[in-house]
Amino acid sequence: MVIFRIVVIGFALAVDSLLISITLGVCQKKYRIQNSIGAGSNFGFFQVFFFIAGSFFNIWAQSYIVNMERWISFGILLFIGIKMIVDARKESINPCLKDRKVSIITYFLLGIATSIDAFAVGFTFHTHQIPFLPTFLSVFSFSFLFGFIGIWIGCFLGTKNIPILPYISGVLLCLLGVFALVI
Repeated sequence: MVIFRIVVIGFALAVDSLLISITLGVCQKKYRIQNSIGAGSNFGFFQVFFFIAGSFFNIWAQSYIVNMERWISFGILLFIGIKMIVDARKESINPCLKDRKVSIITYFLLGIATSIDAFAVGFTFHTHQIPFLPTFLSVFSFSFLFGFIGIWIGCFLGTKNIPILPYISGVLLCLLGVFALVI
């Protein structure tokens, strides 16, 4: 039962990393392994960092962050989703034919936006009665794997010459932000 709970925590925290990695990979002209490693490392690092931070600061931060975490995720995801839609509108022929590079700042903001839930899970971690190190490794492993695979899936979809794909990606990021706010 303990192993199941460890796996579920890691898996649940990493699902948004998969979705966002797919949107990042959509407009890349060709797949590059370093992009997958970068996305996986970014999401794995931020998930683990926020999970540990939540574990250490659970008493102090719970009263402040829990009320704001949804708004922070909402704002960041909405901003990046709208930016994606605007960028797609600016490009004339087909936005997916241009090879875009994702900035470090975008990775940083998306890493934070996807990891605020890990901060919240860290708050309550001490009540779960499960070992810290295996959970830590589960969170990192799933987040890395989903970020890695998501870039590959996004690149595959992006090469299919589907003109509305960048718009769909932007809308999905906006919806993730809205879901973070209401759920």
